[in-house]
Amino acid sequence: DKSALMYKDGIAKSFDKDSRKAIIMTKQKSSIPLILRDMAPPEGSIFDPARKWEEEKEARRVAQIEENEEAKAAAEKEKLATKKGKKGTEKKKTTAEKIKESNAADKDLKDHQRDLQKLSNLKSLKALQEASCETPGGKIHRMIKMLHLSMCDLRQGSVNASEAEVLDILWALDEMPSFKKADEEVSAEKASKKEQKESDKDKKKDKKKDKKKDSKKDSKKDKKEEKVEVKK
Repeated sequence: DKSALMYKDGIAKSFDKDSRKAIIMTKQKSSIPLILRDMAPPEGSIFDPARKWEEEKEARRVAQIEENEEAKAAAEKEKLATKKGKKGTEKKKTTAEKIKESNAADKDLKDHQRDLQKLSNLKSLKALQEASCETPGGKIHRMIKMLHLSMCDLRQGSVNASEAEVLDILWALDEMPSFKKADEEVSAEKASKKEQKESDKDKKKDKKKDKKKDSKKDSKKDKKEEKVEVKK
């Protein structure tokens, strides 16, 4: 949830000419730039989180590729089995089921807002560690706040600061199902954009080739017509 990474940054006032009323909106900014800024190791430190993180990411990438291949093979097998059997018909949702889903969505939104309100009042790493959240968005927001505070303590040379603690929070954040799902969605979106870009390039190349062929045909036709006129 993007709102979990935002913080309030004042208000903006505007005037609606039609309703003749003043509109007050709360401005928001992303916490990500601040977190990335504070994640850099202190000057003179031999600790390099980027190298450690790259090693861990590579190991997980290899494991993820193997897992994806196994899942793909299982999906193909299930697809073949489904084709052989009878096609099932999807049931339409009843009014009661739609109301139930709507109520569940409203509850999730209220729970998420409650989590954010709870976390906004916590200013120490210990308090955040002891806090509990009900929603996935709230849990991610809690981990990011913990990461931000631990990095600030490390940069400022706090006695209780620990490089291992920063890595633990990073890996715990990466292990969260909702964080993994978001990372997969981002990767899928990037791959889709790359495929679309390559497809557009191929189409442009094909168009250029067709134009060249047409121009060659036209030039040959003109030459033939000129020869015929000369013979006459």
